[in-house]
Amino acid sequence: MKNAKRDITLNEKDSIEDMAQTERALFFAFARALFAVNRKETRETLWKGMERAAKNAFFLSEIAENTAEK
Repeated sequence: MKNAKRDITLNEKDSIEDMAQTERALFFAFARALFAVNRKETRETLWKGMERAAKNAFFLSEIAENTAEK
C-alpha cells in the first residue's frame, strides 16, 4: 500500500488565528487554576499570566484581521 502525499498548506492568517486560539485556551487554563490555588503569590502570578494571554490574543486577532484585508 502506498502512502499518498498530502499537500498541507497554512497561510499566514491561519497560523496567526491558531496562535490566537492557543492564547485564549491558555487564558482559560489560567482562570481555572486561579480558583484552585491558595497562595496569594501564586494567584498574582496566574493573574499576570491571564493578562498577558488576553493581550496576546487581542493583538493576534488584530493582526489576523489586518492580514485578511491585504
